[in-house]
Amino acid sequence: MATDSELLTALRTDPASWPLLVRFTPTDPANPDSDANQRARYVALLALHTAHQPAPLPADEALVLYLIDQEILFHRAGDQYRSALSLAAYLLARFRIPRHLWAIWAAREANFDASKSVDPHLMYYAAGSMEGAEEYVEGCQAGDILAGAADGGGRQHWYASLVEEDYAGDEGAALKAVKKDVLDRIKQDRTYGVTDDKVVAFVDSSWRSNTQRWGESLLPLEY
Repeated sequence: MATDSELLTALRTDPASWPLLVRFTPTDPANPDSDANQRARYVALLALHTAHQPAPLPADEALVLYLIDQEILFHRAGDQYRSALSLAAYLLARFRIPRHLWAIWAAREANFDASKSVDPHLMYYAAGSMEGAEEYVEGCQAGDILAGAADGGGRQHWYASLVEEDYAGDEGAALKAVKKDVLDRIKQDRTYGVTDDKVVAFVDSSWRSNTQRWGESLLPLEY
């Protein structure tokens, strides 16, 4: 496998290589861990984490979006959780672009363990504040949920499943319901004492800015 810097350079240089190098590609459909590119995504995410300290690089936004979409697919295919999903959400949140809230929410919705592991603080950080998240979600239309989503990626898969399976193809009902879910989560977190200061302290903590610690959490792939 290419080194961290070689892989990241290849991905940055040629977006057409992304499906080959880091797309969720299980060789056994029944086993997500057979994903041929799982470790490559970990290497790419860790290399991006290093490159994005102390500040994110706007030119990498599309790549981070693609990587989180692949991690969502991986997690939707099984009931396991890998910290690569949280790392991708962390990298995305640090761009501080409100529309990325939906990719982070889709990551939380990937499976039960993901819902307990991908922290909603990341959504509020992406939106600039808890109030910013609330205002953004209240104003969202259906097309906003999939803005920037990778074709065939995890966010598309999640939203299509929500609309077709849970709401019998009624996208208006699905949009109303998912907006309510997010707004209810914001209200719940406020009730539990989450504040903007706590959100910033959580995301900007020394633990989350330490690439080595993320690498250790990605074991047993032996980064």
